[in-house]
Amino acid sequence: MRNATPDILVTGGTGFIGSYLLRYLVQNGYTRIRALRRPNSKMDMVAEIQDKIEWVECDLLDVLGLEEAMEGIRYVYHCAALVSMNRRDAQRLIEVNREGTANMVNWSLEKGVEKFLHVSSIAAIGHNKHAEFIDENCHWERSGKLSYYALSKYQAEQEVWRGVAEGLNAVVVNPSVVLGSGRWKEGP
Repeated sequence: MRNATPDILVTGGTGFIGSYLLRYLVQNGYTRIRALRRPNSKMDMVAEIQDKIEWVECDLLDVLGLEEAMEGIRYVYHCAALVSMNRRDAQRLIEVNREGTANMVNWSLEKGVEKFLHVSSIAAIGHNKHAEFIDENCHWERSGKLSYYALSKYQAEQEVWRGVAEGLNAVVVNPSVVLGSGRWKEGP
């Protein structure tokens, strides 16, 4: 389906959080929705609504593909991320999560996006040995207790805050454990 003028772009639309967001948007009457997907993305989580979404095959690291995908977009829900606690995935985590977010922020600034929502993680808040409780007011401390996933999500947030400093209207959410039905063997 090709929407006339999409207002909304969702990255990570075939993933867990993104698929729930897409179903929510469709159920609440939004019709001008575009979502990114990779060529090998599983569509099982969005099967019942996939014909109501304009799908664009594009990776977060495909700068030219993102430029085209961002045409006409007013609102971005950036849900895409690589999730892994495996040290062997360190470089890929940084590429996808930090560089991919930087690409989304850059094109959002370039295209005049009105609102940018970045789905981060509680892992991005980090660890602070001097604080009894960790919240957004704590100072980030790099330590051996942090995973590369946490580091990549922290760096991705820094890209969003850079965008804010450059004029992007953005918000970051930091979910902790995300629960729900779906791919039972792939996560919580």
